[in-house]
Amino acid sequence: MSELPWDEYEEGDYENACRKCEIEIIISDQKALSEVRSCMQYDKKNKGLRGRGMMRDLPKFGLLAGDRLEPGPLLDDVGKLDKIRLFPFVLLFWRTTLETITKHRNPLFNSEIGVDPYKVMAIDPLHDIHLGVLARFVVFCLWTFLNADIFQVGGSNKDRPLLSTRMTRLIILNFGNIILVFLVN
Repeated sequence: MSELPWDEYEEGDYENACRKCEIEIIISDQKALSEVRSCMQYDKKNKGLRGRGMMRDLPKFGLLAGDRLEPGPLLDDVGKLDKIRLFPFVLLFWRTTLETITKHRNPLFNSEIGVDPYKVMAIDPLHDIHLGVLARFVVFCLWTFLNADIFQVGGSNKDRPLLSTRMTRLIILNFGNIILVFLVN
């Protein structure tokens, strides 16, 4: 068998990768929340944290610069961090330096209810062939036919694709009648 350009994963690898990166901290009061927030800012650059994260270490909470605040069971939107008023409160951080096969936990995958990516993800013809390679091939063929003026509509290079497209539409709309003519003869 030839070498594949990607790694093969086993059941539990996704969950282990997520657990390795996740850090839960308990915020006991408003003062602790202010202390954590003072070390954070948004960094949405592609090579950055891609969210709201720590800009410097905060050893008191076990947080390092580069740790990113993540949505969790109690905080579904990291933008709502400033609105927390009930304490104690659990915040979920993601240690970006330990990322391996995933950059975030997907909320749809939950092994406790049996929705593990290893069990529910599958390669299917619709997404891999019909909406992928085959769709691109069909588009390529159509443009090749239109540019070759297969219906001999003539006209300038600018008008030919529009005229050929109209002819293609007529054929598609009358497809049933065309088939009947061939079947009868």
